Amino acid sequence: MLSWNADADNHGRPQGEHQIELRGTLRDFSLEAILGLIRTGHKTGTLRLVVTTPMGMPRQVDLSFLGGEIASVQCGSLRGLDALREAAINMY
Repeated sequence: MLSWNADADNHGRPQGEHQIELRGTLRDFSLEAILGLIRTGHKTGTLRLVVTTPMGMPRQVDLSFLGGEIASVQCGSLRGLDALREAAINMY
């Protein structure tokens, strides 16, 4: 499952105003397409992925973006590159 919540836009509007939410699965949207839209649109917000580990356990991954660039990643108690590595291992 994935969801996108835009915290603010790039036109100076405050957080919470003009929120956009997108929900679906990676069967509905390719991850590459979503990341491309975020980057080219210079979007700010959080992309939340729920991946299933090889043991069948759900794992939440939050990727935060600022102006289309990744600002932070969190997967459980892991942050940064460690979180991104853990997410990548569990996604494929």
